[in-house]
Amino acid sequence: MEVADRLGYTPNNSARALATKKTWLIGVVLSQELHAGITHPHFSEILQSFNLRVSEYGYDIVFISKRFGDKASSYLEHCLYRGVDGVLIAVGAKFREEIQCLLDSDLKCVSVEGLYPNVYTVISDNRMGSLQALEYLYFLGHRKIGHIACPLDSVAGRERFEAYKEFLQIKGLEYNPKYVVEAQDYTHEAGKVAALEFLQKQLMIFQLLFL
Repeated sequence: MEVADRLGYTPNNSARALATKKTWLIGVVLSQELHAGITHPHFSEILQSFNLRVSEYGYDIVFISKRFGDKASSYLEHCLYRGVDGVLIAVGAKFREEIQCLLDSDLKCVSVEGLYPNVYTVISDNRMGSLQALEYLYFLGHRKIGHIACPLDSVAGRERFEAYKEFLQIKGLEYNPKYVVEAQDYTHEAGKVAALEFLQKQLMIFQLLFL
């Protein structure tokens, strides 16, 4: 060991993996179709914290796509090619079919988006967060409250929308579909488009009432 230190020897990861049966790599599966990658505020915070935590245990992360090199692959094939020790799944239920191979495999998986049987999941409390925001608006005196929803085929989208409707019912407020607009994905551009659509709807309502 003294000689190794003096000569600056660095263990070869491939050789270490053969000896220990571990690669010290954690695969990360992100949604590419929803354009919610590492630059998205939601995922960048999660990935930064995740990377800091796993590095404390000596692990590195590798992003898993449906290609390796110039060849198409499934997520599972890519994970097996990389030899990862586990997988962080950061895609919602909308992409269940694409990641089913991972869920059915022996790889250890953790999810930060969709809820999957027998998979540990860490997610925000969408219902509680929505109710708290709505309660604050109600406290300020607002009674006609709109909702710009994230994609409603996602877990977060459904839970927040259901909380919105639940709140209106609790407070005895009328649900008006003209106060609801769904964004197509999680990008700032999609949010801007949805906000403009929402404002256009309100302008039309105003015109009908006063013109």
